[in-house]
Formats: sequence, C-alpha cells, structure tokens
Amino acid sequence: MAIMLATQALGNKDKLSSFLIEEGIFPYLYATSLFVLEPLFCVTMNGMKAKKLWMTGLTVAGLSALALGAKKAADNHKLMKTQEELTAIVRELFSDMGEIATLYVQVYESSLERLVGGVIFEDGRHYTFVYENEDLVYEEEAL
Repeated sequence: MAIMLATQALGNKDKLSSFLIEEGIFPYLYATSLFVLEPLFCVTMNGMKAKKLWMTGLTVAGLSALALGAKKAADNHKLMKTQEELTAIVRELFSDMGEIATLYVQVYESSLERLVGGVIFEDGRHYTFVYENEDLVYEEEAL
C-alpha cells in the first residue's frame, strides 16, 4: 500500500511540474518579464546573447565596486599612516614643555597635510594646536 501511494505521489509530481513548465505559470512569467524588461533596458532577450550581456554588465559593475573599495581602503590607510607620523612629530615638539598626559587629534578637521588637536600635560595645562607645513601653532586653553 505504501509503495502504491509513493508511486502515485511521484506521478502527480511529474504531472504538476510539467503543467507548470509547459502550460502553467512559467510561460506567462517569461512573457511578462520580457514585456517589462525590454523597454527598460532596450535589450531584446535573444537567449544566450542577452544572458552574456547581463553577465558582462554585472561583472563590470562588480569589478568597479571592488576597485573603488580597494582605493578607499588604500586612501584610508595612507591617511592613518600620515597622521601617526605627524602625531609623533607633535608629541616630540611638546615633550620639551613637560610630561604629556594626553595628546588628542581632531580627525574630522585633520587631513594629509594638516593635524589639528590638543595636548594636556600632567600639571593640568591644556594646549590646542594646528600642525601644518612643518609649522606648529598652539595656544593655551583656560580650563
């Protein structure tokens, strides 16, 4: 009895899938997608030619996104390295004035050529600075 039910289920499955593919919904979906996509992309769906065109377009878009991401990461790495070098220079210049408790950098105001931030010394003095073109301009802030 169980074998008979399994055979009937398999037979019905084959009938259902052939109905969906040949007579059912898939031909309508295909025709509808052609009707909708053809005016939007001005590309006729000619089998493999359209598929290759889509694949090429997606590949170019993916490679462009990858290249843009790599450039952005390289630029960010360069900025971080430059700011670390400038921070070391500023720390060395301020170390002559006393023991540094905190040196901070205002990242959004700084750039590759300019470093903006502040220094707080152990004795409580607070200075803000701008380091640009190898010139350090600083002023003491009243706490």
